[in-house]
Amino acid sequence: MKATLLYTLPRIGVFAVLFAVLRLTPLSVYLAAVFAAILALLISYIFFGRLRMGVADTIVKRRAAPERDDDADEEDSVLDAGAAGHARTVRPAAAARRQAPPAEDE
Repeated sequence: MKATLLYTLPRIGVFAVLFAVLRLTPLSVYLAAVFAAILALLISYIFFGRLRMGVADTIVKRRAAPERDDDADEEDSVLDAGAAGHARTVRPAAAARRQAPPAEDE
């Protein structure tokens, strides 16, 4: 998260400065925003390479360790049982409620 902020905040700052400078010219707001975005992209690509690599490393580390949860484990066990020839029927809870008889009022 820290690397992401350290990369995003300077990019926003560069865009804001360029946009403010371009607004001093006779360009419309939309053209100034487009030109500022393009120039900010180019500047950040050229000068913020180390920060960009830090963000990429953070993403790689986060994706390298997958999170496990009970739902994924249950789905894996159902798939493994089906692949082994032990068919196991799993009904979604919503389908089970639809098929249940309506409750009678007393």
